[in-house]
Amino acid sequence: MLSLPVQAQHVPGFNKELTEPYRTSTTTVVALPDTTYMLLGVGATALTQPYLWVRDYRAILDRNGNVMSVKDDADSSCVLYRDQGILVANRVYTCGTKYKIATGETVAYVMQFDLQGNVLWTKHIDSASYVKTLNKMVFDRLSGRLLVSGVTRRLDSSTNMAWIIALDTTNGQLLRDSVYGSDALHVKLFQGIITPDSGSLWIGSKTGNSGYDDLYLLKLDSSGREIWNRRYDGGLEGLDVGASIVRAADGSGYYLHGVRATTPYHPNYSKIWLLKINEVGDTLWTRTYGADTLERGGGDWLGYTNGRLLMRGMRWYGNQQALAYYMLYVTEQGDSVTERLFYPPVTPPSEDYIMYGNAHSADGGFIAAGIAFTQPQHTWVLKTDSNGCIQENNCFPVGVKETVKVKNGVVLEQNVPNPASGSIRIGFTLPPDFKTASLDLYDYLGRKTATFPLGKSDNFIIVNAERLISGVYFYTLTIDGQCLHSKKMVVYQ
Repeated sequence: MLSLPVQAQHVPGFNKELTEPYRTSTTTVVALPDTTYMLLGVGATALTQPYLWVRDYRAILDRNGNVMSVKDDADSSCVLYRDQGILVANRVYTCGTKYKIATGETVAYVMQFDLQGNVLWTKHIDSASYVKTLNKMVFDRLSGRLLVSGVTRRLDSSTNMAWIIALDTTNGQLLRDSVYGSDALHVKLFQGIITPDSGSLWIGSKTGNSGYDDLYLLKLDSSGREIWNRRYDGGLEGLDVGASIVRAADGSGYYLHGVRATTPYHPNYSKIWLLKINEVGDTLWTRTYGADTLERGGGDWLGYTNGRLLMRGMRWYGNQQALAYYMLYVTEQGDSVTERLFYPPVTPPSEDYIMYGNAHSADGGFIAAGIAFTQPQHTWVLKTDSNGCIQENNCFPVGVKETVKVKNGVVLEQNVPNPASGSIRIGFTLPPDFKTASLDLYDYLGRKTATFPLGKSDNFIIVNAERLISGVYFYTLTIDGQCLHSKKMVVYQ
C-alpha cells in the first residue's frame, strides 16, 4: 500500500508551463527527497523537428517549479518514447522504447539516474523477431528487484501480449523475462503492486470475445508464475480498461481504478470506474463517476491520502469540448467527497494537453507533469497539497456532496445552457426563513471570481458568460454562512 507522509494540510503549490531551447515532450516526474523535482522526457533537436524525439532529457526543478538544471543525451539513430519514472533508495528509474530510424526495429530500455540526473546504467532489451515496449515499474523491496511491465508481439502478428521483466537494481542485470497471454487476444498491463505473499498483482485490459476491451487483472507469485487472472466487464460493448490498483488499508482486498464504457460500441464515451475486490478477485462493489454520455474519463493513478482514496487522470467535459486534469477524492465506500479540475495556465482549454506522470511529494502533496500541445510545445507541471489545493488560503472544497439535490428544502439547479455560453441561467430554491444568501462563482483553481447576493424572492440569476474565459468553474449556494450545495459549470466560448 502506498503510504503518504502528511506534515501539513496546506503547502505551497504551482501550476506552470515551461519552455526549453528545443521542443520537449515531458512524460513523467519524480519527487526528490529534498523537495525538488526531476522531470523526465524526450526532446527534439530543434523547433523544426517536432516529432523527431532523439534527445533524452532530465530537468531538475526547485520547490517552486523553476528550472534549475537540464541534462540531455542525443542519439540521432533512434526516436525515443518514455513512460513512468520512480524513486527508489535515492536512485531514479525510468523505462521506455527506442525506435531505430534506419531499420524500424524497437528496443525497450530501463535507465537508472542519480539525484542530479546523471546516467548510472542503461539496460536494453531487444529481439529480432518481437516488438517490445515497456511502460510501468514497481519495486519489490523484499527481493530488491525492479519489476517492469510492457507489451510484446511477434513481428508477423498484430496481437499484443503482456510482458514483465525483473531487473537487478544494482547493475540492470536481467533476472526474469516472462510473457503472458496468447496470440488470440490482446493483453496490456498498466500498473502492478507487490502483494503480501511476495507476489504481484497487475491491472490492465484484455480484448473480449466481442472485440472490445475488458478490465483485466493478473496475479503472479514471487517467481512470476501466473496464479490466476480475472476479467471485469462493465456491461456494455465498449472500452473497459484498468489503470491503477491499491491495496485496501484494512487488508480487506483491493481497489481498482479505470474507465468503463457508457455507450455501446462507442470508444469515446466512458465514466471513471472504481471497483472493490477481495483477495482472490471477486467483485465486492463497483462505482462510476461522471455524466452518462457527455464525458470521457481516463484514469492513471490511485492511492490513499488523509484516509481517503484519491483518483487522478484526464477527463473530457461538456460533450468533449473541454479537457481537464482531475483529482477525485472518495471514501473507502466509494462515496464522492471532493473533485478538483485543473487546466494549464497559458494554453486555452480548447487546445490539446495531457498529464502523463504523477508522484506524491515529500511534503504530503502531489506533483504531476505532462504536455501542452502549443507551438512550440510546452511542458505542463502542477503541484498541489494533499487536499488538491494550489493556494493555501484560497482553495474551496469543490464538489462536496454534488449528488445531493435537496438539503433542508434547498435546491441548486444545473446551469442552462451546459456547456455555458452567452447568458447563463442558474436556478435555485431557497428556504422560507434565512438571514443571508449568496451564489458564489469560483474558477478551477478555487479562486472566487464573483458573488451574487440573493433575496428571499429570488429563484434564479443570470450570469454573463462573455465576462468569463473558457474553462471549468464551480458555483456554490451559501445560506447563513453555510455552504449547502456546489456544482460545476463548463464555459465554452
